[in-house]
Amino acid sequence: MSILSPHVHPHEHRSPVDAANYTRRLRMAFLLNTGFFIVELAGGLHTHSTAILSDALHDFGDTLALGFALYAQQLALRPADGRYSYGYGRFSLLGALVTTLVLILGSFIILREAIPHLWNPPAVKSEGVFALAVLGVVVNGIAALQLRKGHTFNERVAALHLFEDVLGWAAVLLGAVLMWAFGWRWIDPLLAILIAGYILTSALRNLWRSLRVLLQAVPDQIDESMVRQALSAAPHVAAVCDLHLWSLDGEYIIATVHVVLADNLSLSEAAACRADLRQRLRALGVDHCTLELEYGTAAVVGTASGDCCPETLP
Repeated sequence: MSILSPHVHPHEHRSPVDAANYTRRLRMAFLLNTGFFIVELAGGLHTHSTAILSDALHDFGDTLALGFALYAQQLALRPADGRYSYGYGRFSLLGALVTTLVLILGSFIILREAIPHLWNPPAVKSEGVFALAVLGVVVNGIAALQLRKGHTFNERVAALHLFEDVLGWAAVLLGAVLMWAFGWRWIDPLLAILIAGYILTSALRNLWRSLRVLLQAVPDQIDESMVRQALSAAPHVAAVCDLHLWSLDGEYIIATVHVVLADNLSLSEAAACRADLRQRLRALGVDHCTLELEYGTAAVVGTASGDCCPETLP
């Protein structure tokens, strides 16, 4: 006999006020980044600074990421429908992939331009680079502080990324001082190479993480063996079969599992057992679960109908 449970929605959905504040913070960070990217691109062309142009690429990637995050936030407010039964959360993953590919392509373009300049660096207007670097520290710092007030994973990651931009601009600021004080023009293409290398390394790492989500790998933030052990330790459980863990967008974790009960329980006892299993999954970070309960000795030895495995607990 099988008992199919309703889907579990263990995490608390943010209130409309929280959602509005999150959207407002994202929009502010997006507008700051977009405006500064335009200023930075014009300033890089004016000062002939490869480092400024390479960081403009970085900020362009940030602008794309924040824009996609803002768009995905609007989509996320839509309920699941007949076309997207799990909702629209994976659109943020699509945005991350597009942004990552743009950054990888741009990094190679910057490296192709910057490496030859190490031996023949162009004349750079260090005063303009200094002014842009100060502006970069201020603008990225304000954008990072806007998102630091948030509580979601996306907000924390975006804030950390913007704080890294602040450190990058601090390096450009130091480079401008060295160029002005000592005339070391090679500092500019060297900074461009370092920034492009950092962007490329981060982009490739993010690409791998995104591909793991698309391939439905077990999320890094959850341990499959711990989930199995927690379910197996519940009262009346004889076997845990067909356990599958994956993520919708890198954050929202989904589980499907078939649990065999050792005892023939009443409906009320089965409901209590199911509630206990839900709570155990919830405590381990599962956001959505399809849970099937089956009981009977035939199921334990694997002769019952269905595809439950013959695995038994120690």
